[in-house]
Amino acid sequence: MLEGLRRHGGDRVRIADSHAGMHVLAWLPDYDHAQLDELIRHAHERGLGLYPVAPCYHRKPAVPGLILGYCGLPEAELRDAMRLFGTCLDSIDARRSEAA
Repeated sequence: MLEGLRRHGGDRVRIADSHAGMHVLAWLPDYDHAQLDELIRHAHERGLGLYPVAPCYHRKPAVPGLILGYCGLPEAELRDAMRLFGTCLDSIDARRSEAA
């Protein structure tokens, strides 16, 4: 998953340091919370479950983030999911460029 996030998310994603667990925390510093919501909707429409990290905090973090579960998923599914994640980010970026 980490390799896929780096490959398909590139500089758009900051991966929180973690050495164990069933989830990865990915921050999206160049996006606002509305764009994160749009990304989540867009991904869900394509069959990719993305979930905001904000509900895990008492106050919404200044930077939008995602909590990404990977436990029990085969490597091939993770590769496909990260590829789709990158495609969804590309789509949101294109919409941002059109609006600018």
